Amino acid sequence: MKLTKCENKHFYDGDEYESCPHCVDQQPEQGSFGLTQPDGNNMAFASEDGTLSLYTYENGGQSIISRPMDEPQTIPEEQQDIQPHMQSQQLQQLPQQQQALQQAPTPPFQAQQPPNIQPIAKEPEKSSFSNEAGTVYFYENAEEEPVTGWLVCVKGAYLGKSFPIKAGRNNIGRSMEMDIPLTKEVTISRVKHASVTYDPANCKFLIQPGEGRGLSYLNGEMLISHAYLNEYDKITLGKSMFVFIPLCGDKFNWDDYLN
Repeated sequence: MKLTKCENKHFYDGDEYESCPHCVDQQPEQGSFGLTQPDGNNMAFASEDGTLSLYTYENGGQSIISRPMDEPQTIPEEQQDIQPHMQSQQLQQLPQQQQALQQAPTPPFQAQQPPNIQPIAKEPEKSSFSNEAGTVYFYENAEEEPVTGWLVCVKGAYLGKSFPIKAGRNNIGRSMEMDIPLTKEVTISRVKHASVTYDPANCKFLIQPGEGRGLSYLNGEMLISHAYLNEYDKITLGKSMFVFIPLCGDKFNWDDYLN
């Protein structure tokens, strides 16, 4: 004998029956459909005559409860007294809650104070020839970078204007970052069209072409490499012409006054 337990917790001889004989006996009549509950203890059947039957299996036994499907579900008497009382109590509490919310004081608006931010101290501006600014300087005792000569425009957009020449290299171009900016002269390179250099060790001036494609001329000759400048030399850059006027030289040197 092979003892077997079915899904509805029935025991039967598995050698004699392929399926549970108890479940076969309890199948609903033709024209009905059934629904088994997840726990496997209850089965509900609805017949074509509109009757709903509930089969309950507990402790090996069974019970059948049948009622028409259109019959309203009845509420036990002990629950009938509780539910109206709870609904009435909830309705009575609702106006009280609304009134409490309306009477609750509204907290005054308080503007949030901005955080205490300390202003960033601005560093003092450094002189363009100060070694702390990362620029080479030649005269330590001077408060401002001394002028060593000038380029005076005699033709072009800057006619009559002079541009100071400082010690070291003075780059010329259209950019305001240049030492001698010629922003109005659109025919020259933006950066390093040419440069004029003063050598304070030897008190000499020289000019050399820059890195751009534009050409420079010294006294009418194209400037191919560096050349020393003499007093009143004429320099042509684009459509502008400048005259070189030196200050430092054999007759004057800033070292005689600053050291």
